[in-house]
Amino acid sequence: MLADDLLAVEALAALGLARLALLLPYRHYRPWLELRSDNPGTAPEMALRIARAVRRAARVAPWSAVCLPQAMAGKLMLQRRNIGCCLVLGVENTQPGILLHAWLEVDGNIIIGAAGADRCAVLNRYGNG
Repeated sequence: MLADDLLAVEALAALGLARLALLLPYRHYRPWLELRSDNPGTAPEMALRIARAVRRAARVAPWSAVCLPQAMAGKLMLQRRNIGCCLVLGVENTQPGILLHAWLEVDGNIIIGAAGADRCAVLNRYGNG
């Protein structure tokens, strides 16, 4: 579908912005994480289409697009459409260290970063939810 292809192009651009933001100190991209919507989770079908587009773009991006940039890109795309979401940062205690993970929720359902989220303790929640 042309609409899904356009979403994937937008997702690739959003992933690029997230990648650039993560090169900056946290205080510079924190406002992006904290964006809130007036309409928490009002379009589940669009949220799922955006999640698919972000995963598709992450596979072809010429840079590493792991969980945090994917969650940030999805959040940006959802916020542009005034769809409420919550970006969650978590940590898993592994041996010999810890593993940080990020995921994106809409209406309490994980749409990006579900793999491993159930093993993580939540550090912070950004946005609606």
